Amino acid sequence: MDDSPITSSTPSRAAGEELIRSGEPDENCAPEPLPADEGATARVAVSLDESKGERPQTVQVPTDPQRILALGYGAADAACALGLQDRVAATSALPADADAVLPSRLTEAPRVDPTDPAFAAQVADIHPDVVLVGNDAGINRDRVGRLVGDDSVPVIFYESESSATSWSDAAALAGAALGHEKSMNSLLRDFIASTDEAAKASNPQDTRVSVVQFSGTEPHIASPDILGVRVLTAMGASRPPSQLVSKDGNPETPPVHNPAVGDPLSGDVIFSIEPSVPGGQDDMRKVFESERWKALPADKDRRVFVVQPAVWEGRGLAAARVAVGDIAGNVNRFAADG
Repeated sequence: MDDSPITSSTPSRAAGEELIRSGEPDENCAPEPLPADEGATARVAVSLDESKGERPQTVQVPTDPQRILALGYGAADAACALGLQDRVAATSALPADADAVLPSRLTEAPRVDPTDPAFAAQVADIHPDVVLVGNDAGINRDRVGRLVGDDSVPVIFYESESSATSWSDAAALAGAALGHEKSMNSLLRDFIASTDEAAKASNPQDTRVSVVQFSGTEPHIASPDILGVRVLTAMGASRPPSQLVSKDGNPETPPVHNPAVGDPLSGDVIFSIEPSVPGGQDDMRKVFESERWKALPADKDRRVFVVQPAVWEGRGLAAARVAVGDIAGNVNRFAADG
């Protein structure tokens, strides 16, 4: 295993499983800013948790912001999709493998730390026109307005705290917050059409697709809420009975004529999401060398692929497009010989 490290630069084998990287980060962003909405400003609804009795609010935002503070991976993703990457003045910390989706212009952008006592001063130095905040930004929405310190700077939380909220709805709100609502809606429509075409070309409905995450050396069925699984669902992919979920996110009971058989991780093909925590690769290798894993038919058939968490656990349109490529390009493919 030491002779076959997991790398992200080229396709490689990791203990018999192949790491795939279909994204071209420099091509994921629109090359130029897409058309802004009409008018100098617009009023945008802030995403709030209605279950807590929070009433919807609106914030006035510039329709063509020149300096964007993107707090959270999804906020940077939204700017990328709209071609606004050169207007991102700073981001908060991004995933270590964010370069699987985002270009260096974003992964190497100046960073701010919402947990740093000097955060307000960091923001003041940036002079943003708008602050876009995702749930992964590491900042409490009750405190962010005070920390930003400038009532004239609009702060938009575009992701609901509810996991049931569609990622595409969140992307649409992010687009509106950046003054490009119509352009983002157009991108989302194009994404639906291209996803349908990719599904027709790859026929994922004919293959039971297993998606696995890891907690240390314990593999488990991937959460139905993560982006990659939602994209699989949108593509109409078939899933092993043990991995089917209902609309409320709970496991479904397999039909009588189609009972769950064998290991719940098993499928015709397995997408294994590389752990992003320190030591995660080593833990994943241990799983791949376990008797349980070696007994899976997909492992014996060379139909296990390691995919990147920044893609499959991503938070926006740019990541979703890469996930479609992962699925369409590999769902009916065999891994190369070791």
